[in-house]
Amino acid sequence: MTPAPIHIKQRVLEKSPLLERIWNIAIHMSATNIGGSLYVERKRRALIIVNNDTDTPFITGDQPTINLKGIRPEPADRLSIFYPISPTAALLMADVDEEPAFPADGLTREQALTLNRSIFRASYKQVFARSAGSLETAATAL
Repeated sequence: MTPAPIHIKQRVLEKSPLLERIWNIAIHMSATNIGGSLYVERKRRALIIVNNDTDTPFITGDQPTINLKGIRPEPADRLSIFYPISPTAALLMADVDEEPAFPADGLTREQALTLNRSIFRASYKQVFARSAGSLETAATAL
């Protein structure tokens, strides 16, 4: 099993310890900037619901929104957001001027496993699923 990811605040403060004094303000400013950017680009990003009709239900965790374009530990310069909303459905927002990485319908078992592994790796402490078997499948697939 891979080690738990380092919390974002810890990573930032390791590089810039003086930000500790203004962290509460800086994080809200950053969130506002990201939200504003997503709003401005909204017509250039495809937003779909991915239907999962496979025998591998989606799992989720304490960090349920993941960037499919991000490769840890490097910071990502692209953004494609995946957010499971139930064992059989997820929201997927594609990068600017790109098609979604996964289809709205016709998801394969392997694609569902890939998405579950990404959710599992991104989790901080907790992962949730409809059954223990779904969690075991995601964990052993790492």
